[in-house]
Amino acid sequence: MRYSVSASALFSWGPTHLDGMQAEGITRDISVQGAYVYSIGCPPLKGIVELELLLPPLRGTIPTSSIKTKGRVLRVEAVADGLARWGFAVKAERFEVGSEKVNDLLARICRERQRIY
Repeated sequence: MRYSVSASALFSWGPTHLDGMQAEGITRDISVQGAYVYSIGCPPLKGIVELELLLPPLRGTIPTSSIKTKGRVLRVEAVADGLARWGFAVKAERFEVGSEKVNDLLARICRERQRIY
C-alpha cells in the first residue's frame, strides 16, 4: 500500500559520505517498502542511497518525526510537469523510526491530513 505523503527528503549516495553526493526533494508517496522522491538531482539507477524523510506534523508546522532508510534506486525518470525536475523510486532495505510502526504512522498522517483538508 502506498501513502500519498508529501515529506521533505534528504538523501545521499556515493562511495563515502565525505566524497558522496547529497540532494533534497519531496516525496510523492511512501510505502513500507520504499518511496518515490521528486528532486532536481537524483542518484544513479541501481545506486545505493541513504534517505531521511521528515514527515509532516499532525499539528503545527515543524516536522516531529523522521524515517531513515538505506535502499537501492529502482528507476529514475524525468517528470513531465514543466518544472525541470526528476523523480526516482527507491526500494528500502529497512526503515528506522521511533517506536511506532512505519505503516501505522503513515496511515495516521494521511487520516489527519484528510480530516484537515
